[in-house]
Order: sequence, then structure tokens, then C-alpha cells
Amino acid sequence: MASESTPPTAPSPAVPFPPCILGTTSCGGHWVFVPDGTPIPGTSAATPTTPEGSVRRPLYEHANTWDLNIDGAFGRYLGDSPTWTGFVRARAGALFIREPLYNALGFTYEYSSLSKGTFGIQAEILHLDLGYWGQLGGLLDVQGHPGLMGAIGWSILGVEAQYRTYDGLGSGVAVYAKVRIPISIIARVFRSQPKSTPKPASATP
Repeated sequence: MASESTPPTAPSPAVPFPPCILGTTSCGGHWVFVPDGTPIPGTSAATPTTPEGSVRRPLYEHANTWDLNIDGAFGRYLGDSPTWTGFVRARAGALFIREPLYNALGFTYEYSSLSKGTFGIQAEILHLDLGYWGQLGGLLDVQGHPGLMGAIGWSILGVEAQYRTYDGLGSGVAVYAKVRIPISIIARVFRSQPKSTPKPASATP
């Protein structure tokens, strides 16, 4: 008896794998490389958040504002008649902020044991991140004697050299160790600290 022939069976349709991403075991363990920055369906990029209640100042600030600086110094005049001396100086003017540089230009008044009054003009440059600063200026005392000054330092400490002329002492160089108090910069740093605001009270059932 003739055997019955079985009709051929049609192949099953191919089922596509679902999308896979690197680092998963979906799709039967297949791994697919996804380049950095490629958006992945069904996922959302993390959004950087700032702690609640905090306010940050700009990373690099550009501003023009007032300047006030106080110097106190003690040193030695090395002219024709050497002597120990000291001075107190105030500077008022303008501050030009181009972070990390703080540049100041202002008028000065100085009182010392050798001259009861010395006026001047002074420029200063400060690198806020490193703390280094330098000053350069011209001087004119109440007796009409001109002079020059230059100073360098770090933070609030520095050294200063002057070329001066004093009645009865002649002309010469004076060298000082000094303390510098940048009042305007200190005030600005305190004002720019992050401010905290109270968190809203959570609703209770």
C-alpha cells in the first residue's frame, strides 16, 4: 500500500529581537553597543540638580564696584639718617573684578612718624585664587616732597619699599613689613556666600 505523503510544513516567521542595550541580558543574552551620547528609548537623561534652598554666585564674576583698603606697617628708613618708623594708610577708589583678578585704583592718605600727611594714588592687582597681590603708587607729602612706593605680598601679609625725602633726614629708601586689610573684598566675599532658605513644611495627614 502506498504510504501517505506528509505535506511540507511552512517555516515559522522570524520574530525580531526587542531592542537591547549594553549591559543587559535581554534578547536572549545578546549585547549591543550603544555609543556615548546616543539617546535610549524609554530612558531619560539625569538632570543635574542644585541642593534645595541654596543660591550660587556666578563661577567667574565680572563687576565694577567700590574699593576700600587699610595698610599698617613697621620698618626702617635707610636714608642719610636711618631710623625706625611706621605708617597707617587708607585707600579709597574703584574695584574692577575680572575673576580671578581683582584690580583696584584709588587715592591714598598715609600718616607716619616721619610725615604727618602723605597723599598719593595707587594701583593694585590681586589674584583671588592664589592670594598673591602687588601694589604700585606715587606719593606727595604735605611738605611737597614726591615719592614712590611698591609692595608685594600674599593674603594679608606683605613687604613694601618706598623712596622718600624727609626734612632733616634727606632722601633714601624705606623698607616695611605690613598688614593689608582689603575691606571691600572681604565684604564682597561675605555677601556672596550661598544663602539658605527654609524648606517648605510637608503636609501631614
